[in-house]
Formats: sequence, structure tokens, C-alpha cells
Amino acid sequence: MDHDPLSSDEINLIENAFYTLLNKLETTLIQGIEEALRRPREISELTQLAIEACEEILNDRRTQPEPQPMKSTDMLKAEDAAAADPARDQSRPLKSFALHDLSVLAYANGFTLWHQKVATITDAISSNYFNAASDMMAAGDHIHVSAPDGGAVLFVVKADGGVVSVRKIA
Repeated sequence: MDHDPLSSDEINLIENAFYTLLNKLETTLIQGIEEALRRPREISELTQLAIEACEEILNDRRTQPEPQPMKSTDMLKAEDAAAADPARDQSRPLKSFALHDLSVLAYANGFTLWHQKVATITDAISSNYFNAASDMMAAGDHIHVSAPDGGAVLFVVKADGGVVSVRKIA
């Protein structure tokens, strides 16, 4: 569809309409700012209410006892018990995989050295923990995993078709 070019009168009409609209917006904005400046007392009351709400939240947190971290031996016992629980679906890891915790440490000649932060080493070794990254990993890759209970090096045995199989090597 071809359109005829605008005439100079049409261009002037559009420019005038644009500048009129711009002036109205500027006037409205200035009036709004002036109105807000005439009401500093109301704004300070809102600020005071917000401060009081924050103080109430902080006071609630102060009255709750702080959780005590588990000792590493207790943590390992709890993880072993959770992993061995017969009621737990063994095909699902204890903590789900998070792609944002997976990083490439090195890459060369088709080999990738990965690092993954996990909740427990048991999670990382589970049968389908890394499946979400199957399109990025390759058989032969290594994954260094770190967790509060220690670390491990995993060997990627298989990585295709949405499945990643790993074996602990260190």
C-alpha cells in the first residue's frame, strides 16, 4: 500500500497537536508536584506508618528463637535417614536441581569441568539430579559438587535424551 506524502500543512497540524499535548502534560506534572509539596505533613505521616510497620516486623523476629545449626555428624545422619526412607520416591532427589547453581569451570576439546552447589552430596548422586542439564553436559564431563557436608567429584557416564547418569570418582 502506497501512501501519499504528507503536505506541509498536515505536518504543521501534527506538530501543533504534539506540542499542545506536550504542554498539557508538562502543566499537569508541575501541578502534581506543587500539590505534593503543599502536603508534606501527609507524606511524613505515611513515612512514620511505614517505619512503625518495619519496627513491628523486626520486633517479631527478635522474639523468635534463632535456629541452631546441626552439627555435621547430625546432618549426615539426618541425610542418610532421609535418603534411605522407604516412603521417599527414590527417583526424585532430596533437593531439586537449580540451573543457576551450575557453573562451567573449564572447557577444552569437548570436555567440560563443571561446579554445582548442592544441599547434600546424596542429592547430587541421585539418579536424576542433573537431568535438567542433559542438553549441556556430555559423557566424560566431570562435576565438582560442593555442599555443607563436603564435596565430591562426579563423572558423567551418560548425558542424552534428558537423562544424566553420574558416578562418584572422588
